[in-house]
Amino acid sequence: MVFPFGYGLSYTTFDETLDSVEASGDDIKVSVTVTNSGSVAGKQVVEIYYAAPYAEGGTPKSAVVLGGFVKTSELAAGASETVEVTFPVRSMASWSSDKSGFVLDSGDYEISLRTDSHTVVDSRSVTISGQTYTTDEVTGTVLSNQFDDCTQYMENNCTAFSRDDFRGTFPEAAEDREAADCGITVAAYEYEQDSTVAMPVTGANNGLSLIDLEASTTMTSSGILCSTRSTSTR
Repeated sequence: MVFPFGYGLSYTTFDETLDSVEASGDDIKVSVTVTNSGSVAGKQVVEIYYAAPYAEGGTPKSAVVLGGFVKTSELAAGASETVEVTFPVRSMASWSSDKSGFVLDSGDYEISLRTDSHTVVDSRSVTISGQTYTTDEVTGTVLSNQFDDCTQYMENNCTAFSRDDFRGTFPEAAEDREAADCGITVAAYEYEQDSTVAMPVTGANNGLSLIDLEASTTMTSSGILCSTRSTSTR
């Protein structure tokens, strides 16, 4: 990987120190000190990633995920700044189709300071108690799978790429298949016209010109925008 996610260039260089990592209530709070170690002024983006605990056969999840980021103010050469990156514990949960909710597994979560998704500067672990979120955090709506039919189709016709077995589940080149091979039934669409409904007349001269359909917008005394149709005969 030449340019991993989060990679960037600058006219100067920076040293970053992971000062602290803590699970505070519903949030993960990370403190980082950034020092401009170069010769010109510049800004640095502090990137915090997390790696959730994973067991073979468990809820599918990425190995490393960007948790949060923040940009420093402009730092003169030799200057330092301490910044705080905060992100919700809930955001580290992964969707489970089996449980129709976001699963936050119990265990140690590795919180890392990185310059990109591959380059680790330092890391700490925090222990999180597991739980499953089954309602929307804003509306309280009960969560559910929205595309069970698509999931079933994929399970019947595709091999899901899995971190349990990268080599064995690596995607293969697509092959031509018949619709029936994929469980799809194709039938001709039969159109039936309702004989009781009058069809519109087309090609007739209704006396209108395109300019007659011109719309203009006016403001009423109550401050409401109204759209009116012009009756100009230009």
